[in-house]
Amino acid sequence: MGWPRPDFPANVEFGPQLACVTTDSARIVWRTLAPVRGAVEVRRPDGEWRAVPGAAEAARAHDIQLAGLGAASRVEYRILHDGRAAGDVHAFRMPSPAPFTFAVIGDSGSGGEGQYAVRSVMEEINPAFVLHVGDLAYDKGSRVEAIRRHFTPYRDLLATRPWYVAWGNHDVMTAGGVGLRKLFRMPPSTTEGDNRYYAFDWGELRVWALDFNMEWGKGSPQYDWFKRDLESSNARWKVVFGHYPSYSSSPYARSYRKRWEQSRAELCPLFEANCVALYFCGHTHGYERTFPIRDQKRVGRGEGTVHVVCGGGGKRLNRAGREEWTAVSGATLECMAIEVGVDSIVARAINANGKEFDRFTIPAPR
Repeated sequence: MGWPRPDFPANVEFGPQLACVTTDSARIVWRTLAPVRGAVEVRRPDGEWRAVPGAAEAARAHDIQLAGLGAASRVEYRILHDGRAAGDVHAFRMPSPAPFTFAVIGDSGSGGEGQYAVRSVMEEINPAFVLHVGDLAYDKGSRVEAIRRHFTPYRDLLATRPWYVAWGNHDVMTAGGVGLRKLFRMPPSTTEGDNRYYAFDWGELRVWALDFNMEWGKGSPQYDWFKRDLESSNARWKVVFGHYPSYSSSPYARSYRKRWEQSRAELCPLFEANCVALYFCGHTHGYERTFPIRDQKRVGRGEGTVHVVCGGGGKRLNRAGREEWTAVSGATLECMAIEVGVDSIVARAINANGKEFDRFTIPAPR
C-alpha cells in the first residue's frame, strides 16, 4: 500500500475527522506531518464562511470545537493551514428528529479487499453517523495500523459523519490502547481521561458505548455509571453497543464463555428492565441476530432486547452456528443500516456485494 498514503491532502497525516456532534456543536480533528497553525472555516447553507482558530502556536495535532451551529440541517467546513485552505470542502448533517439512518460495523481493520467492499456498501447507506463495535486496527491496535486500516479506507466517511467506537480487544494490545484512543474523540462521560465508555443522543435516540477491556461488571464504576444513566433516561429509543456478544452461537464463542455468561447475568437484565431495543456487538466475525430475549429466553416482538453480532467488517470470518434464540446467522461480511422512525426501527443487514440478507422491525416501546 505504500507509506505515507496519498489519500490525504498535502501535509496531512490523517483526517479531518468529524466528532462529538451535538444539536449545536461539533469537533474537527486532524494531524499534520509538519507543524502548522490550524483553523477551520465553517458556514451554514448559503451563509458566509467564518474562521474558527485553533492553537496560537504551530502544532501537528489539531482539535477545534465548532459552536453555535444551531439547527442548520447541513454544515460545510474546510481546514486551514497557516491561513490557507488545505483539502476539500466537507459537509455534514446536524442531528434531527426521526426518521434518520445510522450504520453499524465491526471487526473491520484488516486493510483487505473485504473491508473496502463493506466500506462501499456503507457509502451507499449514507448514514447520519456510524457505530463501530471494535477491532478497527488489526493486529495490535498500533498507530500505524490505525492510520492505514481505519483512517485511510474511511477517509471520506470520517470527514462527514461522526463515528462512535466501542473499543475491541485488538484495539488495546499496544500500550493498553492509550496511543490509539488519542487519535479519536468520543463524547464526554463521567470517566476521567479519554472517555472509554460514554453515551450520546441523536434526536429521540440515546446510545450507550461500553468498554469490555476494563472492569464492567457489578460494582465497577462503569457498571454503576451505565445503570444510573440508563435508568434515568427518558429517550424514546435506547441502543447499547460493545465489543463482546452476550449471545453468539458460533463455535468461536466458546473461547469467551465466561464473558457472555457474566453479561447475561449482569448486563442483560439492565437492558430488559429499561427497554433497550438493540444491543450491537462483534468479536465473532460474521453475522447473527437473535429473536427478542428476556430472562435468557426467546419472547415476542417488542417484549425483549434483540442482540446483533455485526462482526463482518473485513476480517477473516468465523464459522456460524445456531441456537433456539437465533433468528438469522451466517459467516458473511456485512454492515447494517438502522432506520429510526417515530413508531418503529427497521434494521437491514447488507453483505459486501450490496445484497440485503436480513431485515427486521422493532416497534416503539409501549
